[in-house]
Amino acid sequence: MTSPGIIRAIASAARKVYRIYIIGNQTVRTGIVFALSAGITRSSSLWLLPLLTSCLTLSDYGKYSLIQISGPILAEILNLNGGAAIIREGVLADQTAFTLLKHFGLINLLVTFGLLLIGRVIGLNLLVLLAFAIGGCEGLHLLLFAYFRVKDNMPHFLLMTFIKLTGQVAILLWAIRFSGGLRMILLWNILISVLISLVFFAVITLSQGAEGRSNVGFKSVIAYTVFLIPHGLAQWVLSGSDRFVIKRFCALSEVGTYNIAYTLAGVVMLVNTGLAMALPQDFFKRYQEWMMGGLRRKFILIYSFLVIGLVWATMFLLRLDHSHWGLIKHFNRDMAMIIVVVATGLYFLGIYYFYVNILFYHRNTWAIARATLVSAVLNLSLTLVLVPLIGILGAAISTLVTYLFYLLYTVKSACDLEPKLKIGMLRDLSVCPLAALLVFSSYLAGRN
Repeated sequence: MTSPGIIRAIASAARKVYRIYIIGNQTVRTGIVFALSAGITRSSSLWLLPLLTSCLTLSDYGKYSLIQISGPILAEILNLNGGAAIIREGVLADQTAFTLLKHFGLINLLVTFGLLLIGRVIGLNLLVLLAFAIGGCEGLHLLLFAYFRVKDNMPHFLLMTFIKLTGQVAILLWAIRFSGGLRMILLWNILISVLISLVFFAVITLSQGAEGRSNVGFKSVIAYTVFLIPHGLAQWVLSGSDRFVIKRFCALSEVGTYNIAYTLAGVVMLVNTGLAMALPQDFFKRYQEWMMGGLRRKFILIYSFLVIGLVWATMFLLRLDHSHWGLIKHFNRDMAMIIVVVATGLYFLGIYYFYVNILFYHRNTWAIARATLVSAVLNLSLTLVLVPLIGILGAAISTLVTYLFYLLYTVKSACDLEPKLKIGMLRDLSVCPLAALLVFSSYLAGRN
């Protein structure tokens, strides 16, 4: 087949997937909207990378990245994984979501203020205190986003995302114009995040009235969300500890270099975010259909198509930027290998979401935490060995190997819980090796 013939065949297959699976499926459409909104927020460091690299030195960007990767894990600790409880319980009981939002929001505030007070008394560094404050703000935002998802309140979800991103852009433009430093950028981010939380909590409270008041077994909810804290800590080790290892063995500028590459590979997390945001609700409502295999197989195929196209497009655009535009400061083509290695690992993480929800459905949070803890130990061990030997590429390789192991371990745990998953398992996952190879081969698009 000639090259034009191959291109036409790929385009035809993509159109078929779009018509049959995307247009005609509510879950996919919802997932795409969540990916474009929540993904923009969670991956703000990706969209804001040109501005960040314009107003921060490579060393300051390294510090910024350390604080930013600490935010998500601090958020889940400070709110005791309240977002997971809102989604798990609120999707099945309409009045429960608001009650959990209030309880976990109060816990988030009390724990955050307590940590800030203790940190101030013992004399912690200002950047550490700012990291705690950012984590507390993110904790409130996670609770609000979870509530909007359960209520299918897309307008508020999108509005909050838009306001948050607009505020971040305004802060960075101000920093570029008036030479604002790292600390001022972080302080203004905290102020805007607090205002956003206050406004949306007030709107929700006023709109609920008596309807939102309900009795819920809060202690029983806490009993399983607390088990997710080790899971969250281990996830942070998987996704963020590599920067601290690099800081230990390499220059701080290498942390900035690696984080730029990791951030660019994070385009995969746009799709992963769509999965993480849309799958649980649909999974809990149609559990038996998901267990039959056909639905899961279809979504794995859709996901693989999206990731392959997104990574190839990103690498091609980066090549053009490096040659002609220069929007991403400090970028060099040697980062291309790190980007595709990390992106391949993040692809395996996306497949993981199709199986971890089986454990979540059965409230088997210990199995989820165990898989994450084992994978975290593997990741940290590999990173400590590989970074001193081959530098920041070693951290990327560790990410790829660990996420593949994470997927396989979770699939095994799900099969132990639901033996019928073993039927057709190879068929379900048969697309993954080829898709991973195509993601990795996007390296060719990022090189001359």
